[in-house]
Amino acid sequence: MNTDDHQYEKMINIDILLPSPTKRPIGGYKILYEYAKRIADNNINIRFVYVLHLPFSKDSIKKKLFNLVKLLFFNRAQYIANSYDFGPSKSMIKHRIVYNYKLTNQKDIDLIITSEVRTAIIVNPKYNLKPKISFIQGYETWIVDELLLRKTYSNAKTYNIVISNWLREKYENIGSNIDTVIPNAIDGETFFLKKIPEERYDFSICMMYSRLPIKQSWIGLETYEKLHRINDKIKFTAFGVYARPNIMPTWINYVHDPSEELLLD
Repeated sequence: MNTDDHQYEKMINIDILLPSPTKRPIGGYKILYEYAKRIADNNINIRFVYVLHLPFSKDSIKKKLFNLVKLLFFNRAQYIANSYDFGPSKSMIKHRIVYNYKLTNQKDIDLIITSEVRTAIIVNPKYNLKPKISFIQGYETWIVDELLLRKTYSNAKTYNIVISNWLREKYENIGSNIDTVIPNAIDGETFFLKKIPEERYDFSICMMYSRLPIKQSWIGLETYEKLHRINDKIKFTAFGVYARPNIMPTWINYVHDPSEELLLD
């Protein structure tokens, strides 16, 4: 009998660590969800692990207790699985909410991908010997100081990926090891040049608005104010997943939660 006919090929299993689950995936969550869809298409198992207990958390005691209640009584993981389009390989992608990742079963996990500095800290190669990738999407000094950033992303046993050359320069300037740059992709089938610039209104500006302080949307709004005083013919538009903020002037057209088709226009 040819034993090769019965040779078992082990499935690859990947854990992707994220902070506590979100009601609606945007930003870094959505980027990793899209990567997972494409990885799963190659017959690889993905397990998203949402970690409630993370170091350097600024959550209040009330928020931590609420997270525990969610963990015990609400099946938020199933909600995530059902609310996002994970494509034809959806069955290859699982979701689990845990309090402490160290207590999870990692026996069959072949690779761990971390999504921010706190998730990288809890799988320090000194204690966790699994192969690891740090997927770095920001200069995370709003979470920890630069010394700990450098220390976390300087371990030779972890492969560090950043999403821009600007980030690579920032991290290398503080002594971190960056292995490669993978820019966030744009789906060319969804977003493309629908109307050439010559056919558009001559004076129009559009920006994305976010409440997050690190996005510094207030700088964009201040710039809008200055330009509006100079030329009131300029059409100003802003869009975002948040409701229209009270601080936004009425002469700015704000689009709440635009569809992909509307963004293309």
